[in-house]
Amino acid sequence: GVKRHKLALPNNLISVLDKKLNEIGQYIPVEFQRAPNVNSRQHPIRDASRWKATELRQILLYTGMVVFRDIVSKEVYEHFLQLCVAIRLLSTNNISSDINNYEKSLLNHFVMSFANIYGKSYMSHNIHIIQHLADDVKKFGSLNNFSAFEFESYMQPMKKKIRTGVKPLQQLIRRYSEDRIFFSKKEEPNKPIGPLNVQCKFKNRPITIDGCEPCYAGWTTEKFVLKINKADNCVGMINGDIVIIENIVTSKLNENILIIGRKFEKLEHFFNIPCLSKLLNITAASELSHLQSWMLNNIKEKMMHLPVDNKTSIIIPLLHLQSSWSVVLFTSTNEVQHVPDNWLVGTDKCWFPYLKTDCKEKFLSASQISKMIKKCAEQNNEDGTIHIITKIAGPFCK
Repeated sequence: GVKRHKLALPNNLISVLDKKLNEIGQYIPVEFQRAPNVNSRQHPIRDASRWKATELRQILLYTGMVVFRDIVSKEVYEHFLQLCVAIRLLSTNNISSDINNYEKSLLNHFVMSFANIYGKSYMSHNIHIIQHLADDVKKFGSLNNFSAFEFESYMQPMKKKIRTGVKPLQQLIRRYSEDRIFFSKKEEPNKPIGPLNVQCKFKNRPITIDGCEPCYAGWTTEKFVLKINKADNCVGMINGDIVIIENIVTSKLNENILIIGRKFEKLEHFFNIPCLSKLLNITAASELSHLQSWMLNNIKEKMMHLPVDNKTSIIIPLLHLQSSWSVVLFTSTNEVQHVPDNWLVGTDKCWFPYLKTDCKEKFLSASQISKMIKKCAEQNNEDGTIHIITKIAGPFCK
């Protein structure tokens, strides 16, 4: 049979990992497409070869740092953290050249250590090219700007467009062209902002002296969804507080929306190799405070919280929900504009939608461009092009 690798986990530890993955499934926010649980995978780790890219990304950037701890060897765990930290930094918009150099050194060390830990026979081309990611990010911007998720997500719709086995390429081109014409004319519906459908009375939900009815079981913002459940009730505030939401109510004073909850009083580093986890806003949080209220508008970001025991939760920022903007000067027109940081390409270039003055068949109106800036829309060759810019200020978070 196949020789067992020296670092292969015994069956009892694989079962422990399976159990951990199933348990944290209830804490995975609604923004993630797939959550590990007993209904989706009978043996999550044993099925790893069949995992989708979103599942692999989730365990690399979020759940892996929690479930692998105290299961794999210290050497393997710290090696995994090198890749985790580097990819999290590479997935952040508008990083400095110093951070990029640090990422490059991390990835180089990861690749060089790989053969020593796992063996030279596992040094595939996929492992080798990891060390070039920092250079790609320096050239093209955040990993999210040039990842293949968009193409993978389009595979199923593309297959459905082929009606017969005759001339499949021609069919695809025609259907794709029809879609482009249709969707360019169709106005994208506005995402509903505000309370979810469920409106609840106080019942067993806590309330503070400054709150009153109506109260809500959830709230949709421009970037994320909040719910009174284990998966979607953890947020980071502008003042740095990390809060577990227990109720969403109306203010007695001005009818603004308040969140009622408790903040973590104690925030510590979760790991200190290859860097201090707090530098990535990843913390081991404990000691919940007494009941307090905060303005809903003062929420900075939604976060994932994964309990490791009855007292401590690991708090991890959601990378794909973080948005920031910068102010740039376009060299060709001498115009100043604020743009999402995911439109920046390196330090001196920026993608921007086609304007009427660009003399293109397809151009976008000022209102359409404003919506794209607000939503931090992804770059694409159909709607815009790259310009030379000088960065004036930023980044600024909303």
